[in-house]
This record gives sequence, structure tokens and C-alpha cells, in this order.
Amino acid sequence: MFGSIGMPELIIIFVIALIIFGPRKLPELGRSLGKSLAEFKKASNELKNTLEEEIRLDEQRSTAEAAKPKEPVTHDAEGTRVRSGLRDLVLLSSTGSEFQGFATDRYTTLPETDDRILCTSVEARWRCSEPA
Repeated sequence: MFGSIGMPELIIIFVIALIIFGPRKLPELGRSLGKSLAEFKKASNELKNTLEEEIRLDEQRSTAEAAKPKEPVTHDAEGTRVRSGLRDLVLLSSTGSEFQGFATDRYTTLPETDDRILCTSVEARWRCSEPA
């Protein structure tokens, strides 16, 4: 049924949960567990979709950049110009990423929580020029 857990083991687990949490808390505990599993599955699917989309965009970006000439530094009569940047810098914060206790207004969309995983990818470009 559940891997190596059979019906007798499930009954023992249920009886222990009934003793520890009581009959009134079990439905609430089951609901919370169900919601948590649903949110985990949704987050996993969103992460998978995001990764697939990032891979697709990276392939498109690589194809487009292969056609562009690479001239990070140019020097002519007008001066020297440097073009640089970074791409695919991944920032991840999974511990202490709570969002609570901040001022809220009608534009606040995230509910307060004491744990949230934050992950993003950063691309930054800059140019610097020095007149001749």
C-alpha cells in the first residue's frame, strides 16, 4: 500500500496520532497536511516549468548572441568604450526568508509567512565610456 507499510502499521500510526492529538485535532491535522502536500506539488511544478522556460530562453539567447559581433572594448577618435555585464547569476535564499511584520497596503499581494523560498536569476549590463 505505502511501500513497506502495511495495514497493521497504518492502524498503529493512526492510534498513536489519535492518542497524541485527540479526535478533535485529527481532521485539522489531516487538512493541514493535505494543503502542505498540495502547495509542495504546486511549487515543484512551478519550479520545473520555470527551469524548462529558462533553458529554452537560454538556448534562444545563445543562438542570438552567436550572430552578434563581440566587441566589449572599442577605441576610436571619439574615445574608449567598455561594455560588460553578467548573466545567469542565480540568487537563492531558503533559510530565514520570511515576509512578515512589514507595512501593508492595498497593493500587497504576498501573504505573511515565516518561511518562503526565494530564487531568481539576474542579468545586468553596463557601459562605460571615456571621451578622447
